[in-house]
Amino acid sequence: MALDIVVIGAGMGGLSAAAHLSAQGHRVRVFEGTSRVGGKAGRRELEGFRFDTGPTLLTMADVVRRAFSAAGGDLDRDVGLVPIHPETRYFFAGGKRVDLVQDADETARNIDRVFAGEGAAYKRFIEHAATIWRYASEPYLEAPFTGYSAFTLRVLKRGLGAAKLGKNLGTLDALAREFFRAPELRMFVERFATYVGGDPSLTSAAYANIAHVECTMGAMHPRGGMAAIALRLADRLRERGVSVTTDAPVREVVIESGRVRAVRVEGHAELVPCDAVIVNVDPQTAAETFLSRASDALDLPALARRERSVSCYALLLGVEGSVGELAHHTLYFPQDYRREFVDLFREKVAPTQPAIYVNVPSLTEKGVAPEGCHSLYVLVNAPATGDQPERWSPDGTHIQALDRTILGRLDELVPGLSSRVRVRSRVTPLDIAALGSVGGAIYGEAPHGPTAPFRRPKQRVDGVRGLYLATGSAHPGGGVAMVTLGGEHVSTLVSQDQSALARR
Repeated sequence: MALDIVVIGAGMGGLSAAAHLSAQGHRVRVFEGTSRVGGKAGRRELEGFRFDTGPTLLTMADVVRRAFSAAGGDLDRDVGLVPIHPETRYFFAGGKRVDLVQDADETARNIDRVFAGEGAAYKRFIEHAATIWRYASEPYLEAPFTGYSAFTLRVLKRGLGAAKLGKNLGTLDALAREFFRAPELRMFVERFATYVGGDPSLTSAAYANIAHVECTMGAMHPRGGMAAIALRLADRLRERGVSVTTDAPVREVVIESGRVRAVRVEGHAELVPCDAVIVNVDPQTAAETFLSRASDALDLPALARRERSVSCYALLLGVEGSVGELAHHTLYFPQDYRREFVDLFREKVAPTQPAIYVNVPSLTEKGVAPEGCHSLYVLVNAPATGDQPERWSPDGTHIQALDRTILGRLDELVPGLSSRVRVRSRVTPLDIAALGSVGGAIYGEAPHGPTAPFRRPKQRVDGVRGLYLATGSAHPGGGVAMVTLGGEHVSTLVSQDQSALARR
């Protein structure tokens, strides 16, 4: 039996859910409150320069391929993916540089040229990351998380080695010390905590699986930038008859007798009846606005008490001339990387000496910048805004000082680069917060403690029949691949619940 389903939010989680649910034969409508699809995967165009304003790296491309296929499209044909080589170029204080590539042997040789004897340690670490992926990540990701029992059974199917691994996992920074002598290479491991918005001294070593995903499975650049993925997926959905409406904020989800009945959409004179609602918005934001009738089921007080993950601050720079030794993805570490996390989580200020990430898509794709120029997305971690949004005023001393720090670091990498900036724009935690992320926290709750992955809200909302979450703040987590997988998981849950959801 076909159901009437409303998806609230046209980020990748919402679009993925719509694709998989429509492929099951359901009647799906997507309502997006802003003027564009994509959620955090935004785009900004200034004087011939194009910038992604959110994620810049695509991993686990097969997850996105499945969403396109469900919508009747083809990711490789509709968008096109370009492998990145090197996947990441690392610079360290003192002028040291290492290129990481998909081939572990080549990366090991690159490391040995700078850090003698550490190449073998890298290969052992990558093998360990693959083991974590196989024993922990695969059982976590292969099905919707409905509770510890089902997850534990999936782990045990991998054998006793999987159970033993789970019991012995420490923190990322402890894992870094276990494998590497060089402080710089420990930073390489510790940085994966920031992929989920956390401090490596508090984040589980389970997240070393990200090293396997990025360094072994490969990183890709989508033609047109990350925003193109959402735009093309929305096109394919519309072609197959799915309604995707922008500038249509949902004002209320109508819940009666413990189940969803309809949604109230701004600009619609009548309620939109439905059997199920998929929420592609941070659950706290939803509970405080259009899901107030489900605030108890979502446990709003617990959501409000969450320690927030990091946010970000980015400079979008249109630069004339060469970018020197910068690669498509470049990371520049400070001398004291530990200080960054003290600033972020204890002092709750932008790092005084931040690690800097630089994305230069114009090195890979033509048309991203005018001839002879480059588009740079330059990101540093920042605290969620909390009660001090005034720090991000464009005319404030805080933001001006941060700009000087970032530009100074860029000039260390490429002398004179800051003098060749033709276009400048910013992405602040306030911009992230405007997309529905509480305080600008990109990943919702900080991933601190061994049980952090399981503290995320489950996708099936207990207590309200027909209500589901497909957002980076819920299971399975944040990032393009994770939220896309989350949308796929929601379709699985709806299929399991289908007979109970049919209106009577």
